[in-house]
Amino acid sequence: MGWLNIGYTLAKLGRYDEAIESWDEAINLDPNFEDAWYNRAVILGILSRFEEGVQSSDKALELNPRDADAWANKARFLIALERYEDSIPASDRALEINPKYANAWANKGNALCGLGKYDDGILCCEKAIELSPGLGLAWFGKGQGLIGLGRYQEALDAFDKTIEVNPNSAVSCISRGLALKMLGRNEDALASYDRVELDSEFAVTAWSYKADLLFPVSTELSNLILIGQISGTARAWC
Repeated sequence: MGWLNIGYTLAKLGRYDEAIESWDEAINLDPNFEDAWYNRAVILGILSRFEEGVQSSDKALELNPRDADAWANKARFLIALERYEDSIPASDRALEINPKYANAWANKGNALCGLGKYDDGILCCEKAIELSPGLGLAWFGKGQGLIGLGRYQEALDAFDKTIEVNPNSAVSCISRGLALKMLGRNEDALASYDRVELDSEFAVTAWSYKADLLFPVSTELSNLILIGQISGTARAWC
């Protein structure tokens, strides 16, 4: 248990690479150490190393196929990789184990919205919200589905809930900006994009949307481009 506990401590300190190295040491001593594989996957997700996260999740699930959390993690990593079809069976497995698992419902909803199945995706996200009203991922997925259906005011309300839960969610600020733009509230949209920190991985995306407002191409083409781009942000962590 020594290396496992060292990894926990390092992870709490934000020293993620060292935490992974500690769990690797634990795995070297016992390749069937499920907790080490599971924790390794979680931190790989935080580091946006999603392919490796899927691999570590698969190993954890090989050792314990009844781990709903590991299935949910795998689903989220696959969403991050835009492998929406592959993500849905992982969410379904988590829900077979725990039908009231809000995160699994939210994952499935986000994946369905990523596939353009907006009505079904919204229903899954609403189920997640029913189970866990403060789950930002569920509100975000619902917002994405509503954007896809052209229900922009409702989408804005959903993104406001996401930001209420996590004020630092860059992708939610961007999505909120898109909803505002589609409602013709360009100044508010600019303010929403401006909330994205310059060192965020989504800073370039925010600037591209901001540039679209400041130096627009044709409105119809612009809207099609933005909706197409923002659909991919369902993969982000909210």
